[in-house]
Amino acid sequence: CVGSAHKFHGPKGVGLVYVKAPAQLPPLLRGGGQERGLRGGTENVAGIVGLGAALEEACSLQKTHHLHLQALKAQLWQGIHAQLPACCVHGVQDPARTLCHVLSVGFPQLTDQAMLLVGLDAAGIAVSGGSACTSGSTLPSHVLAALGVTHPVVRFSLSRYTTQAEVAHVVGQLGRVVDQLIG
Repeated sequence: CVGSAHKFHGPKGVGLVYVKAPAQLPPLLRGGGQERGLRGGTENVAGIVGLGAALEEACSLQKTHHLHLQALKAQLWQGIHAQLPACCVHGVQDPARTLCHVLSVGFPQLTDQAMLLVGLDAAGIAVSGGSACTSGSTLPSHVLAALGVTHPVVRFSLSRYTTQAEVAHVVGQLGRVVDQLIG
């Protein structure tokens, strides 16, 4: 089991790994004997404490955050679909069987994903194109290609700190950007 603290609002640059049989795990960095010989160097104590605090808070408020994110995701999709009915959701739509913090939306009415991403960025909206497994790549997502998706796709990510007002702002700006691109 592995985790990055920033994924649950902890400090960046620190993570965790849980291994049942550490003897099977090769050292990450060679050097000192820290972590029973698995890693050399001084531990980031402040980062580790921050990770622990963030994980404890995330676990204690998990149900509350989950419900909040499900509501925001529904608001986001309903707003997008109301303004841009040609859009489609990629992935499972049943809220009980999908990630509550990610919405992948396809734009069959557009041909240029880069222009859509640039337009949203200019509007102050940070999103990703394609799928998570191709973040930072200019190549099409092999996951979306396997699904037969050939149109631009935007991946929206939500946080427990995301507000309804922010979702409404994104919906409005998205509609404006797409309208500009369509012409």
